[in-house]
Amino acid sequence: MKKYFLFVFAIPLLFISSCKEGGAGIQLSTGATCEVMVVTDGPDSWKGQLGDTIRQLFGQPIAGLPMPEALMDPMHAPYKVFNDNDMFRRHHNILIVQIDPKQEKPYIDSKKDQWASPQQVFRFIASSDTAMFRLLSTYFKSIYTLFRETEIKRTQNTFKRSTDQEAIDALRSEFGIEMTIPGGFIIAKKAHNFLWLRQSIHRSKQDTELGFVFYSVPYTDTANFSPSAMILRRDTIVGRFIPGPTDGSYMTTSKEYEPPIFTRSDKFMTGFVVETKGLWKVVNDFMGGPFVSYSYVDPKNNRLVTAEGYLYGPGTEQRKFMIQLESLLKTIQFYTPENKE
Repeated sequence: MKKYFLFVFAIPLLFISSCKEGGAGIQLSTGATCEVMVVTDGPDSWKGQLGDTIRQLFGQPIAGLPMPEALMDPMHAPYKVFNDNDMFRRHHNILIVQIDPKQEKPYIDSKKDQWASPQQVFRFIASSDTAMFRLLSTYFKSIYTLFRETEIKRTQNTFKRSTDQEAIDALRSEFGIEMTIPGGFIIAKKAHNFLWLRQSIHRSKQDTELGFVFYSVPYTDTANFSPSAMILRRDTIVGRFIPGPTDGSYMTTSKEYEPPIFTRSDKFMTGFVVETKGLWKVVNDFMGGPFVSYSYVDPKNNRLVTAEGYLYGPGTEQRKFMIQLESLLKTIQFYTPENKE
């Protein structure tokens, strides 16, 4: 899959703010997954250079999927229509862009939960289309990051309403962690230091399968987090425990089409974590799809734990399912008796 890069410009800002508005009783946000409401001065700007710029930015492909899918789907509303429509203002992701020749310096305003919750609202004002292009290109990574955090929060809130207690209890007992696991998942295999959960969604053309895999090994040193060690560990464990549909077939990591992407972060319940996004395949068969995993150290038991979500969904849009899996994995926390509801 091709990689796309953004050109970055240094632009002085008149004002950048980040605040939270709205309190108790605020309405729930609306909108489809991976959708952003773009508000401009009018339809002409959306059909012109400004609209082209925004569509190009959000149309970049998501890394880690077998087929290209856009980061987000922009939908448009002129400012007057947006301002008069409560449903538009309640959208979970809103990007307001305004061209004002009198605006000497670019202006950025960022608000959370202004008209609904969860919600992320950005307002950009620039003096020309060219200045706006530079502004959006410079800050697009941050824009997309915060919009995606809103997607994840919405998904987590949705799945909290109905959970599978048997799967949650199995995760607590084997790994000492708990996680939001929606109803519909079954325990496909449970062994020492290993747990496999799966859910089948029946569709007319092709069933879709969502799965979670948890496994742990003794932790020795930071070399356990090297990309080669992590892929070898994954292939060894899933190859042993997750068979394919035919004799002699088994799951492994696909490395040829698009190598796995490793990202280190400190934004996890344990602090440090390595996120891996890549593709899996089945040896001696034709199945495959994307996966995302989080590997961290359990200091109490001196072990390295990996929590993975995978998808098998040929012929379907996969980004929304991968956001669901990522959102659920990010609810993981160490289990203590006082956490139990």
